[in-house]
Amino acid sequence: MYSWGSYCTLDYRVGGMGEKVAYTIGLPRERLSNDARMLLLPSSVSALCAAGISVLVERGLGERLEIRDSEYEFAGAQLRDRASEVWNADLVLKLKAPVADEFRHFKRTRAIAGLLHAEGDLDLVEALLRSRITAFTFEFFQDDDGTFPLMSAGGTVAGQMAIFYAAHHLQIQEGGRGILFSSIGDHPGANVVIIGSGNVGRAAAELAARMGADVHVLCSSSKAKEQYDAVKPARVRTRINSPDHLSLAILDADVVVGAILESTFDTPPMVSEDLVRDMKNGSVIVDVTAGYGPGYLPTFSESTSFDSPSFVSNGVVHVKIGNLPAAVPRSSVARVNEIYLPYLLRFASSLRPGGSRDVVSERGKIIEHGEIVHKVVDRHWRATRN
Repeated sequence: MYSWGSYCTLDYRVGGMGEKVAYTIGLPRERLSNDARMLLLPSSVSALCAAGISVLVERGLGERLEIRDSEYEFAGAQLRDRASEVWNADLVLKLKAPVADEFRHFKRTRAIAGLLHAEGDLDLVEALLRSRITAFTFEFFQDDDGTFPLMSAGGTVAGQMAIFYAAHHLQIQEGGRGILFSSIGDHPGANVVIIGSGNVGRAAAELAARMGADVHVLCSSSKAKEQYDAVKPARVRTRINSPDHLSLAILDADVVVGAILESTFDTPPMVSEDLVRDMKNGSVIVDVTAGYGPGYLPTFSESTSFDSPSFVSNGVVHVKIGNLPAAVPRSSVARVNEIYLPYLLRFASSLRPGGSRDVVSERGKIIEHGEIVHKVVDRHWRATRN
């Protein structure tokens, strides 16, 4: 059982005409049946309360992780029996995007934030536009150095999970080459190629190296290579991701982990079907980016799932599970709270009347009062409407 800290007293701000008005955050239960995660632990709720924010929690928010309602109440939250009551908050926070049944609640609140991935969910975009709600998506929160800090939480977990899945699917009964991921005696470990040196790629490379694999990371640019070379593990080698370097690395690989930042409907192919056909029989590709459309890995004709994690195409095992962190919800939620909390405190404070501007969260604003205001979402929206 988690330990949450002490109860906090709500500190109400003073509104117009001298009345006291509470700024409220709503935390509705997550509605995805195959995902036990939620956004905030009681300890994080306590910190929000201490910052003068009233937090409304729908009963049962943490029950799938065995977190009792009383723990949220002890942290300072106000429990609500119905989702509609929570959606009356000034700001609704969720981990994952709302499901279709929740769209009817949009009119009740002023703003929503979560891992919306709206560029791949046009029904969600349409509902947000129709309701004229202001929407922020965590994956686009961006620091001044160009990094996306909130993505490091799920990215770290997903990168490690990709290596676990790759090691398992190298077994011959899974269609793999029948080799150990790690070295044994005089026999070397698997040859692992990781495309991308961001949060996911770094986590995958670190774990693969610790397990004894021979690891090659293909970086998107000379700048990315220079940044990663400064922190990479000793067993990891890096190259710039040029077509020639990519082809040579792929053909020698036992495992390929796709970990580029974004793969959408208009992302050009990177690992072509001809290249996959020439890979070692029984090698494994794990696509962690898990984007939309054929994207950079066109041999993934379909996504996979925890129930059916792989398929074989051209003699190569393909794994593309879009929500890998959901397999380890306790670890995932703990990491999310560790990384998200400082950003959420600044974000929530910026939305209150008189609050200081927060440029990090502003960069994650995708819709405002019925208008798309983020270029990535706008590009996909326009492409599908033409």
